[in-house]
Amino acid sequence: MRRYTPAMHTRLASCLLASLFILPSSAALAQNHSLVASPPPPAERRNEVNIGLIVGGYDIGDSKRFTRGLQASVGRRFGDVALLAEYQYLAVGRDDSASRGSLSRIGATARYSLIRTKTLPHNRRKHSAASGDVWFESGLGISRLTWESGGVLTRPDLAFGIGAQLDKVIDRRADRPRLFGPYVAFRAHVARSPVEASGMPTCGGPCDKPTHPSRNNVGLFFHFGFNWGR
Repeated sequence: MRRYTPAMHTRLASCLLASLFILPSSAALAQNHSLVASPPPPAERRNEVNIGLIVGGYDIGDSKRFTRGLQASVGRRFGDVALLAEYQYLAVGRDDSASRGSLSRIGATARYSLIRTKTLPHNRRKHSAASGDVWFESGLGISRLTWESGGVLTRPDLAFGIGAQLDKVIDRRADRPRLFGPYVAFRAHVARSPVEASGMPTCGGPCDKPTHPSRNNVGLFFHFGFNWGR
């Protein structure tokens, strides 16, 4: 039987002290290795198509006109950003109004997702059952208004809006699943008025300073339809 000596006590204390430094370092190295071995999933990329209806009101000069029509857009999503090219066809004026016309508009829009449910799977085998998205958008466009009684008005505009969509994910085990679902949005268009301000500044109602009428026309629209993506 070995006798306990002060030298043995010194060696035991050295081993315990070394373990206090070696074990945490080994754990940190293992954690760093796991982080390197599991990179974050790549950003979602897919094509998107939107087809829907538009209802709203549109300022044309010093008058307000009721509008309704169709919209179609196609583009590409890169994670939280989507770039879309769009076309709109609107009927301007009510059926019983004295002046009616049709408006065609082409534009480019960029959307940014404020809140989005990603479809990429956590286990790399199955995508989520649904995808939700709340987004803000802005864009540029040019419209051409043709009056039934004669005359054409062409002008550029700026568009701003906010919307939401909810898609059902189809083929959840596929590398590129399909998505289909409804969307709804509210959008404002701002364009230059074709009517030049003339005369002295006036007050259209109670005011403390007369001004000329605004040179900007505004259109407010509700959009609703269906989204398809892959």
